[in-house]
Amino acid sequence: MKLVGISLALIGALLGVFQETPVKRPGVTLVRIEGALDVGTLSLVRRATEEALQRGDRLVFELDTPGGEVELMWKISRAIGNAADRGLVTVAWVNDRALSAGALIAMSCEQLYMRGRATIGSATAITVGPGGVMPVAEDEAVREKFTSSFRSEFRAQAEERGRSGAIAEAMVDAGIEVTQVRIDGEIMLLTGKERADRLERGELVQLVKTVVTEGELLNLTGTEALAIEFIDGLAESLDDVLERIGCAGVEPSVLARARSEDVAALLDRLAPLLFVGGLVLAFIELKMPGFGLPGISSIACFAALLFGRYLVGLADVPHFVIVAVGVVLVAVEIFAMPGALWPGITGGLLVLGGLLWASLPPGVIDQPYGRELAVDTAFQTMVWALLAAVVMWLSSRILPRTSAFDRMALDPGAAALPGEALRTPSAQPASGVVRGAQGTAVTALRPVGKVSLDGVARQFEARYPSGALDVGERVRVVEVEGSGRLVVEPVEGATR
Repeated sequence: MKLVGISLALIGALLGVFQETPVKRPGVTLVRIEGALDVGTLSLVRRATEEALQRGDRLVFELDTPGGEVELMWKISRAIGNAADRGLVTVAWVNDRALSAGALIAMSCEQLYMRGRATIGSATAITVGPGGVMPVAEDEAVREKFTSSFRSEFRAQAEERGRSGAIAEAMVDAGIEVTQVRIDGEIMLLTGKERADRLERGELVQLVKTVVTEGELLNLTGTEALAIEFIDGLAESLDDVLERIGCAGVEPSVLARARSEDVAALLDRLAPLLFVGGLVLAFIELKMPGFGLPGISSIACFAALLFGRYLVGLADVPHFVIVAVGVVLVAVEIFAMPGALWPGITGGLLVLGGLLWASLPPGVIDQPYGRELAVDTAFQTMVWALLAAVVMWLSSRILPRTSAFDRMALDPGAAALPGEALRTPSAQPASGVVRGAQGTAVTALRPVGKVSLDGVARQFEARYPSGALDVGERVRVVEVEGSGRLVVEPVEGATR
């Protein structure tokens, strides 16, 4: 009996030694996406994916959104997809609604749960204009091209996660009919076209029910989505979601929207104004002597635009470097090599290219819709640039006649000087100045600055088109431009 007791004790001890340690449950990072999507949402999603990956958490998105801009939709979807490719488990929980762009975000996650009364779908592309909500394009051919691309992308995203592509298409296009059928004992979902093709091939297709008829945009409740196996299950509370993903009792780490993300959203809304303002202010600076407030304000506009892109993770060091090099080349054109053209043109292209690049997410060109997004972003940038050109033209016609311009650049008007009278294109403040009048450079002309003419107390705005002149050099007037600015040349052999 003693031997038996000792044996049992030894067996118990060995079992205690080799007993497996309980597996630690993973943590949970929770992100609530509420209201319309904006750039701040993109920044929040990117931050959440990085933090969840670092902690080894599961990432849960609680959705209650009517959607947002198409570009944002693809960027957010791509951010979630990239995180999943890196091993992050992503879960969507539709607490109330995931409409339009929100539907794609939900489908981008590996697991999708909904409350019974929650809704998902209604993802047709629209635009909001003076006439209210309307289709994305008035032209039928253009609209069909866009919708076709939209359908294929939604279908691909759904099928990548093991969900019905037909249902995803019907959320985008009201012209898609979806039926639930039985073929060889298997229940499946088919579009009207797919069903017709199978019937034509002679397959026995038994109709079970019609999910959505042609002419009706698909919008599903949680209960309806579960009935057709489009989602992974119903979850009436966050605790239900955590239980279903194997994290019952885990206290989730809730990531709230940061102040920087609100700033990023504000800067994104102001992006057109910052872009146009930066170009116009740079133009005004070129028209004025020296370097002053318009130039500083122009740099500030572009810096704010780029900083907004940096806050959402779109811009990084290479983007700042490209834009900075562009600004330096433009400065070289203005102050060191006036008239050379190539530094200014190259610099301008680098600034525009850097800002355009900073508007696109990494790897976007490799995606089917990414190329369309890049073209759309480039077109949008060109529209802004065209608007800036119109404002520049108007400012060049109106600004010289305003009192504000007189305070920024001294009025070149003065009494007539002896010599040959100049013919100017129109009556300007400097119309009394004559060709051959001499004076002295009051500021450096690189190429624009100020000069004083002999016998005249006032100073004039002047330009030397062939290079740069230093302070104190003697100059001779050769022309008066239409804006009233003098064009001068150095006086050969003159001493200061």
